[in-house]
Amino acid sequence: MLEWKERKDGREKIFAFRLGEGELKVSLASMKAGESGIVVEFLGGRGFVNRLNALGIRLCKKITKVNTMLMRGPVIVDIDGMKIAIGRGMAQRIIVEVVDEDTAYG
Repeated sequence: MLEWKERKDGREKIFAFRLGEGELKVSLASMKAGESGIVVEFLGGRGFVNRLNALGIRLCKKITKVNTMLMRGPVIVDIDGMKIAIGRGMAQRIIVEVVDEDTAYG
């Protein structure tokens, strides 16, 4: 189910796709290297969502965190065989449902 949600401050909107409840949902920045998941939520407005879509990061897509720099710096992810570097701030606003390799799709 796709849905728009208002944040409490009223300035930003959250774009979300809800999968099964009870699954482990974390930010992309907090995933371990080599861990995979399905993108389920963007914490940002339309501009943020459009930027991610232009990079190929879309809802329901399988994403794998390849590497990250110590403390700061970009997060490198793999989507459809492409390696993309995104800023840590952007990665913190991408919510991923961690999945096993056997159940991953997208």
